[in-house]
Amino acid sequence: MCDISKTSFILLGLECTDSIIASLDQNVSKYAKSFFEKNLKIINSSTEERKIHTDKKTQYYKPQIIIRCIELFSTLIERLNNDSLQYIDPEQCFYLLHGHLEDQDFTIRQNSLSLAYQIAKSCPSLLNNSVHNLAESLIRNLEPTQNNADDSFESCRHNAVLAIGEFAITYRENFQKYLPHCAGIISQILASNRIYRGIGQTLSVTIGQIALVEPDIVAPILGSFLKNFCLNVVAIRVHDDSTRQASMGILQAMLKNLQAVSDNLLHVCNFLVHLERESQELNNLARQVLSEFIDLAGKNWYAFYENLPMHIKQTLKERFIQ
Repeated sequence: MCDISKTSFILLGLECTDSIIASLDQNVSKYAKSFFEKNLKIINSSTEERKIHTDKKTQYYKPQIIIRCIELFSTLIERLNNDSLQYIDPEQCFYLLHGHLEDQDFTIRQNSLSLAYQIAKSCPSLLNNSVHNLAESLIRNLEPTQNNADDSFESCRHNAVLAIGEFAITYRENFQKYLPHCAGIISQILASNRIYRGIGQTLSVTIGQIALVEPDIVAPILGSFLKNFCLNVVAIRVHDDSTRQASMGILQAMLKNLQAVSDNLLHVCNFLVHLERESQELNNLARQVLSEFIDLAGKNWYAFYENLPMHIKQTLKERFIQ
């Protein structure tokens, strides 16, 4: 069978596997071990074959096989959550990620970064002993080099930012020493106006998650990106746990840098009125930020308040001003 026909055959098999996983619903665990083992075998085989083609400088037809296997791997872990640990060896999981997080093929790299995020979110125990070995690869995906400074890199960076936010929350102790470096890079990107809204929202959520873990790291640089953070988070339509974590983190950083609040007051007020009403914890923290700022600003606050748009003024008074 020629390489192209063989590739099509394997891809068809992987599509069938995806359909089977979807149809099994709760029964997927019965076959999980077999799915994981076959996926890893195909990835390892394709990776070895890829190396042979690279060494011989011949055309390689199968990056899409590796990509599809990594996608299925991620789907299984999302479905099984912590039960994934029963079916896959953490060391195998580490080598899978470590071998592809900086792959020259950006689509393979993008999907590997997405897998790292999914593992940290759904089955963090798989990477408990690998965080230090993966951290630098995640961080290197934040900044383009001369060899990857094009639009195709943005998807990799987006997924790296997602993964870093989840690593910051999930692996607090093991990932803590990398947070200053991550916060510095992310804040610089976020402060730039030359970013797409999608990546801007992801950057905002991740810097907020870092602030939740270490507000003292984010507070000193808060003023450089607070305006863009507020604009991005307000534009997020559906607030999930990550968005709540980010809002909580930035509010904590605001308490440590009220000057940044003062310099971006209109945007901060707009951010406050868009916070979820249902979260008492968020509302209490927002009330504390506003109270401490009003005490600091004194009479200047009332002059500013009177000139706010009516809907912001009314919501602030209703929810946060005693």
